[in-house]
Amino acid sequence: MADTAANAAGTARIATEVAYRANVAIESILLRDPRPVGNRRIADRATRSCIEITVRNHGATPAKEMSFEFHAAMPPYIEQPVSLVSKTAELHTHCSAISTFRPIGEMSGEFFKEADVNLFLDDLRIDGHIRYRDIFGNGYKVECSATFDPASWQFQLVTNVKSGM
Repeated sequence: MADTAANAAGTARIATEVAYRANVAIESILLRDPRPVGNRRIADRATRSCIEITVRNHGATPAKEMSFEFHAAMPPYIEQPVSLVSKTAELHTHCSAISTFRPIGEMSGEFFKEADVNLFLDDLRIDGHIRYRDIFGNGYKVECSATFDPASWQFQLVTNVKSGM
């Protein structure tokens, strides 16, 4: 009888943690042109565009100790992957955190400074992860990779969530 009660209590605890945990995910990765809509021109669009990453907590409780780290790579234009890091103490429920990073044109090495960025956009890739804890102390890691499609001007996302950090 005691085993049944302990099992029921354990099952109820797990169900509560699942129902009320933080659930942070990538909402979008964009290559955003910083110019106002009326002032945009196609020339140099890729060079001046910035990588913008938005994460959102879809869960019922805040995400604690949240951080993310991504690397942008675009061989050979970006010779060494560029680190994109953000830390937030807490991300409340149904809230988003947006980080915008420097323009693609500033990420290249000296050799490619004058090169046409558009030639390399097919190779633009973002890889990284988000880490956070829920209010129950459970840790999560969301792994993400994204490749850029110049024709649609959008990233194609692939994510994987793991428990434990």
